[in-house]
Amino acid sequence: NYFNIYIHNYRDGEFSIHIEKLSNQYITNPVPTVMATPRAYSDDYSSVSVAITAGATAIRVMEGTFTETIGVRSSILPDIIGLSNEVSILNRATGQYSTPPIQCAKCNLSNLKITETYAGDEASQSYCLHIDDNAGENTTSIIENCNFEDNKYWCVGLGLREGQEIIFRNCNFSNCQKCVYMHNGGGNYEGLAKLKFINCTFESSGNAIALQDYNGNGAVEFTFIASKFSKCG
Repeated sequence: NYFNIYIHNYRDGEFSIHIEKLSNQYITNPVPTVMATPRAYSDDYSSVSVAITAGATAIRVMEGTFTETIGVRSSILPDIIGLSNEVSILNRATGQYSTPPIQCAKCNLSNLKITETYAGDEASQSYCLHIDDNAGENTTSIIENCNFEDNKYWCVGLGLREGQEIIFRNCNFSNCQKCVYMHNGGGNYEGLAKLKFINCTFESSGNAIALQDYNGNGAVEFTFIASKFSKCG
């Protein structure tokens, strides 16, 4: 079990302690060989997907590598929070477009390393993170302190809808070809969407960021603050 502990200090030197159980915090432990088996306690699960199915509103990813596809394209995911972007790893090594490590319409992610490590054929087209569905209209996603590494394809693919905003803060994108792809697709592209990168780093040998032509009257407002671009190799 996990708790918030509040310590209240008073001027006369006395203090009080208030302890509050995190009833909506779901903890995931890394045992890839038994990923489909739930843990012994009610708020402890063997994978992120199992915790989502159980109705988690926040998921804490412990140290280890979790090989799974989290969400479907229309998912509004719960908050997914790792210990750090070096030890809490979400991976999916299939190289398949339809099964990236994370796919959704909206998500809040932090302190995660998200990788697609498929080393097979060059035709592989799997993002690390794919956000693309009409359910994302007029929503905000915040992704912070995450590392994205993709062997073959774009690290992140985005199909933003009207009123949608995605904020990347303190994130690293590493791919010796390309990093972030804003693509077109079916859906509501008639309004303004916003994409922000704050204190992010991009390492690639080709286009770090690319924007596909949009149908209709859609537009994307890009904001870059204190971000760095470098060439791979």
